[in-house]
Amino acid sequence: MARTKIPWADRTWNPVTGCTPCSPACEHCYAKRMANRLRGRFGYPQDKPFSVTFHEDRLQEITRRQKPACIFAGSMTDFYHPGVWAKWRRQIWDAMWACGQHRFMVLTKRPERMVKCVLQEASRRQFGWTHTTRPPWRPGDDAALEDIYYRDQCGWVGEGSTSESGWDCEHPDSDGECNIECPIFCQADTDSDGRELDDDGMPIDHEWMECYARVRDGAAANVALGFSAWDQASLERGSRALRRLRWELGPWAMLFVSLEPLLSPVTFRMEYYGDQYREPGDEPHWWSPLDLYTFEGLPRVDVPILNQVILGCESGPNRRPFQAEWARDIRDQCIVAGVPFFYKQGHDSNGKVEHIPLLDGRTWTERPEWFFNPEVKGNA
Repeated sequence: MARTKIPWADRTWNPVTGCTPCSPACEHCYAKRMANRLRGRFGYPQDKPFSVTFHEDRLQEITRRQKPACIFAGSMTDFYHPGVWAKWRRQIWDAMWACGQHRFMVLTKRPERMVKCVLQEASRRQFGWTHTTRPPWRPGDDAALEDIYYRDQCGWVGEGSTSESGWDCEHPDSDGECNIECPIFCQADTDSDGRELDDDGMPIDHEWMECYARVRDGAAANVALGFSAWDQASLERGSRALRRLRWELGPWAMLFVSLEPLLSPVTFRMEYYGDQYREPGDEPHWWSPLDLYTFEGLPRVDVPILNQVILGCESGPNRRPFQAEWARDIRDQCIVAGVPFFYKQGHDSNGKVEHIPLLDGRTWTERPEWFFNPEVKGNA
């Protein structure tokens, strides 16, 4: 894990490195340039330094840092590249979940694949998990044993499982039932609500269990998921993908877009389905990923599809043109919607790249504090 000059992060962490181009935005990839400079060192192969490589030894780097930090996870790769194995990602999710003191930013240029993989690997919330307003388990959360036992088992599955459903409990020596030897929950001394204890120090009529490992394919409330967009088509494609993710994960999820490198002007006002689904003569149905999405429940929760917009020009040699007016237009749309806007980098009066530039007399480094600062109440 290393310090970074990226303004919206404190550190970078790369348990996987390497990628392949998948868009026009990849043409001047900084990560590929960096990997070529480091070939043969620090885990980058000598012959193909930017090939997809898993560094299992780096998984524990984040656990050694106790001071809270905002960590860009996968700055030298794309976790949703086809060459990144699902079992690698599950280990990465386990590590991020266990480090509740940190906030992780995960960014992809393959949003459709990210949505598919997240729903398979990291979408499970608490017991009764179809309740969308219920946040995921966090380290130290407690639950009554009977809830785990009778409502929805934690989904732990051992090596060589023959389970067809994928959710059957297969804890060692448990005979298919949850008990105090559970590798996901351990017996708690008391419950967090201060319920009356019996003579053995346990809440009356309950045996309380404390969550200390990620439930199988469980979500992590401290991980933000985002996609990169560089033009209108990529913004619309990614926004539609994350609309599904918002619906599946619920209001607690932190979702964002990084418009970097922005190569042309874009707008968040887009057709709901696109031209291919509209009959001739039909009026288009407009929507925006900055619009509020309503979750009916107790209480009702309204959140935007995207919680944050990050924007920046291209940097490095042979960078392509950028206009401040593009940033101004996006900033104005964010203001109207009440969505935090982070203007990462632009061009100064001489055409040079400027970090955290002024736009109309001030800098724009807004972020959703409910995610980065746990003491601030917000989406969930």
